[in-house]
This record gives sequence, structure tokens and C-alpha cells, in this order.
Amino acid sequence: SQIEKVARQTLSLKPDLIGLSMIFSHRASEYIDLANRLRQKGYRGHITAGGFFAHFNSHRLLRDCCALDSVVYGEGELTIPDLADNLECPEVVNGICLRMASGSMDTPPRPTVIDLDSLPFPDHQIPPRTFLGVRESNILSSRGCWANCHFCSIHVWLKDIKAPAMRRR
Repeated sequence: SQIEKVARQTLSLKPDLIGLSMIFSHRASEYIDLANRLRQKGYRGHITAGGFFAHFNSHRLLRDCCALDSVVYGEGELTIPDLADNLECPEVVNGICLRMASGSMDTPPRPTVIDLDSLPFPDHQIPPRTFLGVRESNILSSRGCWANCHFCSIHVWLKDIKAPAMRRR
């Protein structure tokens, strides 16, 4: 129900690159609708998707959703800035699936960041968000999971990006 509002607000920023976080399949169609709406409203920049769902469905997403230009594989902290710096020649960016005239292609994989301490800390100068009347601030102190639940895709994804089952900051 917010696609039109989000598209309008996003376009008002005049971004060169838009990233959509397609983590779960049940929300993917909403992000595809948003990407399509951005194109309908005249956006000509680069639209990329990332997250578990996008990672595992990259070629199908690029085949079936002409609004997307690429999909980021794995974690995006290093890939997104690299893509932003290379929008004129995204084929030099490691760790993406890229739309080509003849279909889609994978660029060489980007190594996963094993040492989470090498990543910058979040900017906590931004005022905390309020959710259900309570101010909140998110903290990410680890990645991965110690469990191995059969219904969860995280271990398959971690194996695919060659990351340990658990990393801590």
C-alpha cells in the first residue's frame, strides 16, 4: 500500500543507485512492484537487489523483472560502494549477477568479510527510531547462527558465500 509513496520519496532524492533488500520470498513481489513503479515513473538509474531470496533467485529475478539491473551476492557492505563507484561499467564489480543484453552473467565472487571488526560501526548520531512508543537502536554483534534448523536457509546461504556458520564482532 506504500509503493506509490515510497517511489515518489525515492525519486525526489535523485539517486544514481537504488538497493532493494529481498530477504524473504513473501515480500519479494512487493519489491518487484516497487522497482517496476520506479521505472514507470521514469527512473533511469541502476536498481539492484540483495538478500537471501535475491541471492538464490538472481538469474530468475533478472529474467522476469526487467526493472532490475543486478543482484548482489552475499553481504553487500563492500559490493554496494563498489557498484556505486562503477555504475558506468558494473561488469568490473565482483559479487554481482548482472543483466546483459543476452541474459544475465555472474561476476567473480567477492570474498566474504570474516573479521566483522574490520567493518565500520553504525552512525549512532542519527536519532533512534521509535517503534510502538519505545525508542530503539539496533546492534549487530554477530552474523550467522549456531543452530542448524531444517526450515532456515541461512546455513545454505553461508555455505554458498563461503562464510563460517558464526562470526562475532
